[in-house]
Amino acid sequence: MPRQKVYISDEVKEKLRKLVAVHLTDYFPKKKAIRPRFSWQPFTIIRDTTHFTLNDVAEDLGALQTGGKEAIWSNKSIAILIPFDKLYEMNGKNLKIFNPIDTVFTGVIFLPEGTHVVITLNAYESAMHAGVTSQEEMTLQFGETPQKNIPDYYEKEIEGILYKFYNWQKPWKIKEIAWNEMAIMGYQGSHDSGIEDWSTFAKSLGKDVEGKVLHSDHWTSALEGFSTRFESYKRKIIYIAMMIEELEKKGIRVPFSSADNKYDKPRVGLPYYFDAEESYILSADGKKYPGKVIEEITSINVSDKKSVIELLNLSLDRGTDIYSIQYPLSAVRAKIENQDNEYMIKTKKYLKVLRLLAAQYKQCIKDTLSKELIKECPNLQELLKYNYERP
Repeated sequence: MPRQKVYISDEVKEKLRKLVAVHLTDYFPKKKAIRPRFSWQPFTIIRDTTHFTLNDVAEDLGALQTGGKEAIWSNKSIAILIPFDKLYEMNGKNLKIFNPIDTVFTGVIFLPEGTHVVITLNAYESAMHAGVTSQEEMTLQFGETPQKNIPDYYEKEIEGILYKFYNWQKPWKIKEIAWNEMAIMGYQGSHDSGIEDWSTFAKSLGKDVEGKVLHSDHWTSALEGFSTRFESYKRKIIYIAMMIEELEKKGIRVPFSSADNKYDKPRVGLPYYFDAEESYILSADGKKYPGKVIEEITSINVSDKKSVIELLNLSLDRGTDIYSIQYPLSAVRAKIENQDNEYMIKTKKYLKVLRLLAAQYKQCIKDTLSKELIKECPNLQELLKYNYERP
């Protein structure tokens, strides 16, 4: 059931009527709602936000602009355009960020009457699954084979939502269609909307919107970072196990120490620079080996060796350093013990995901690394014993 509506004064509503929210996607809004994938894949898609542009269409962003993966919108198959006054009235309690480039809501977004859903070829099937159209209807409108004098689109309204299906015979560009639909709905672009200062405009909308203009990090952004970090560490743990296996084949046993040259005192870990003449490794049995044996290990790509050795050495020597094996577990433990974030307090899913990640990581360590090595890593045993299910 839709959540309780937000009260909007006539003055605020009049201002919001200038705005239309635009969302490009490949996921059809079933049952009149946009559901972030976190709502049905919380442990694989760690994001519970839905992002809109206001009186604008999202631009493609490269990895350097996002600080991570590319964000490509021009290849999406669906455009959803929602009158913002109605969107806010129905979902305003979930508004987290308010600006023309990136307006963000959390949770499920219920579509109000007056929403337009524009559908192109690659979304036909999902629209059929949602019961909004059928193969027979599509064939009746556009035919089974290319034909002349076929309309660009056909539209139908269901429970106040206008669905517009574009002809599969033409190579439509979703961004151009979205801009055209915005004009059809009577909205101007963000530069022509008459809003010059979004901070001032937001302030005029009241305290519930004021202060949400700046783009702030949402808790799922942190979770995505956690997830990526865990996967990266898990891969390197496998590399560490491979390296140690190769070392043992050559007679080098855990715990081992090393020096980068013959003048340095041995320290825990492996030589970082592998100098064939100067560096050496001391095995647990006291035997001395030249550092060049590291270069002879061929099970790991050369490009990976230094980062894997650094991770191993810091794990053996520096406890919960950010580059140590222990760090992901210590970070989760800190989150569990310091629940000072509003989203952590309000949603159980946050902690549930963190605990799942911790459990998977713990199992990876236990399955991959030897007990002898784990004993040599400061704090790791304690972190492996820690109860991540604690309330």
